[in-house]
Amino acid sequence: MSQTDLLWIQLTLSSGRVVFYANLTEGAAQGERRFRTIPQKLPEHVGHAINSAEGVRFPNVPFETLPMRSSPADLYALAVIAVRVLLVNDENSLAIALDEIQSLAQAVASKEAGRGDLSSRLRAVTASDGRWSASLGPHRLFNPHALTAEESLTYLPADFWWDTIALLIRCFPGATQEAYAADLGDAPALALHAVFEPAINTLEKLALRARSLLFVDWKYNSEINSVIQAALEQHLAELGPLPGAKGS
Repeated sequence: MSQTDLLWIQLTLSSGRVVFYANLTEGAAQGERRFRTIPQKLPEHVGHAINSAEGVRFPNVPFETLPMRSSPADLYALAVIAVRVLLVNDENSLAIALDEIQSLAQAVASKEAGRGDLSSRLRAVTASDGRWSASLGPHRLFNPHALTAEESLTYLPADFWWDTIALLIRCFPGATQEAYAADLGDAPALALHAVFEPAINTLEKLALRARSLLFVDWKYNSEINSVIQAALEQHLAELGPLPGAKGS
């Protein structure tokens, strides 16, 4: 239950049953909920009954939660579509992909993930547990069995891919502290479109970075880098330890 949700509360007073609508507020102790009712016009005798009941405890009060839904619900829907495009293939259903990315969001949001921005924590979490690369790696873009999770990084740099996953996680309201919306109703009343602007800005930056993937052969560069690295290691091995170097 969030502060944007609406509460329907029914009290039985001396004047009869009265219905109130309220929003949650902060400041309550753990296990309690504090709320403020929405102003409404009531008959004079009902107002007197409310004043006379001030300070009285009402057990077993009937109430309902009316969830507030706004443009963040559309942001969530767009994230689901992106998950369908990027992470679903014949071996990975939409339900499993959604469950995995939301589990990853929880792992990144936990205290054990450490400090830093969302992308940094995400890279640390995925590097420490191969589960995430296996379930959410860029190989999901290709046909099943075409590439392994590690081989797919030859075509898509790891930093670019996990920054893309970080964007999707931020589109899930309330998933992390860096989410674009705190809940499905967290949007300015007079600017419902504003919730999309941070996501669009991040997407535009990713699009600029993606241009190089279209015009540069990353696989070829990676192969050249592997050859150079192997040659350097062989050359250093042939040189032997540096003069004056002490063994450990």
